[in-house]
Amino acid sequence: MFYVWMDALANYITALGFADHAPEYVKFWEEADERLHFVGKEIIRFHCLYWPAMLHAAGLPVPTRVFAHGWLTRDGRKLSKTTGNTIDPDLLIAQYGVDAFRYFFLREGSFGQDWDYTDAAMVKRYNADLANDLGNLVSRALTMAARYGEGKVPSRPMSLDGGDVGLEVRFESDRMDYRKSGSELIDSVFERYEALDYAGALAILWGWIGQLNQRIVAEAPWETAKDPERRGELHAFLYRLLEAIRIVAVLAWPVIPRSSRRIFAMLGLPDADPTTVSLHWGALQAGQPLGTVQPLFPRIDTTPAKEKTLSEPSKPRASGASSAPITSSAGGSAPAPVPASPPAETTQAASPSAGQLDIADFAKMELRAAKVLSAEKIAGARKLLRLQVDLGDEKRQIVSGIADAYAPEALVGKTIVLVANLKPAKIMGVESNGMVLAASLDGKAVLCTFDADVPAGTKVK
Repeated sequence: MFYVWMDALANYITALGFADHAPEYVKFWEEADERLHFVGKEIIRFHCLYWPAMLHAAGLPVPTRVFAHGWLTRDGRKLSKTTGNTIDPDLLIAQYGVDAFRYFFLREGSFGQDWDYTDAAMVKRYNADLANDLGNLVSRALTMAARYGEGKVPSRPMSLDGGDVGLEVRFESDRMDYRKSGSELIDSVFERYEALDYAGALAILWGWIGQLNQRIVAEAPWETAKDPERRGELHAFLYRLLEAIRIVAVLAWPVIPRSSRRIFAMLGLPDADPTTVSLHWGALQAGQPLGTVQPLFPRIDTTPAKEKTLSEPSKPRASGASSAPITSSAGGSAPAPVPASPPAETTQAASPSAGQLDIADFAKMELRAAKVLSAEKIAGARKLLRLQVDLGDEKRQIVSGIADAYAPEALVGKTIVLVANLKPAKIMGVESNGMVLAASLDGKAVLCTFDADVPAGTKVK
């Protein structure tokens, strides 16, 4: 047994060219500032006792740090080739991409502890953190910057004394000014990285991403854009937002380098790895052309195959009918490629009532307050919008035929009424998980909303 471990452990240095005193051995072992081992917790004894003793006896440098990680199970069961209960990294990377794979395994569990992998957790983390939070932030910010800044980085904001003004992010009752707290944020993230607390580092970073998303809603730049005299104010906010996103991409680089590089490209930055200088505020140059905005993490469709069916088109109402139709909505995956000749827009609609309903029939509908997190037009559809909404305990994608009545930017931050227990439906190739309630006035939708603040997810009775 000892012979086996003698041979196995020696590979750490023989593979580097120890026998020939190769440059790799000198660089990565003999003269390295740190010699770090990542091992499973069941072999701590061999790496912390036998291996250092062997090296010390030979007069060679010993490891400076040994990190023992916990056991990984799948669906609550031990990984085993015999039973077929395995995790195939190549398959997961093919499905989600290497960045999403790396992010999930570093973010989901506490590194060093035992934890359990499930496919459902992978999809949930991907959609919530990568598609909804980071992907949505980058898409919204770059789209607005391109639209309101003529495709270029907006003007840099300057304080009265000539110094750059950081991005102020308001979250509930707190405020965060980038120049004052940005260094603390950066230090906290790297402190967690150095402690091998990857989940902690990413939690800090994604907390900031959430604040940036909320700041967009609070600032409502689409409203500011309506006033030409507030152009300077609009550009100042957008510059701060883009620069904050650039810093986020730098901090996320150790975990999602490919996606960070794509963010840099959309910001119009050169194709180069970031350095510590990249963390200094103000690297974006006003007037530099922005790159093409592309989806960063397309949302994953979670609808069961048997439920992926198109709804029947709603029948047109007779002229002069007084009943108000209910406009549909839904949500889930990235849109399918748009055909050369788009099919007719299909929406769900409530059929006219054949008579009075019993209260028990009405109770079957689950009506809930939903806060709109993002909205965008669906390519190839004249009236359809894709909405991301918050239902308090979950986020959903909704498709709604209200584009002729509401600009996408005007919907963000609104609290609407959603029929939350409808079966998912595919509309123009986009999945919808619910239906927005709206009346029809002169052929245009008027959303059902509230005259007071209502928490997302509140049931409507």
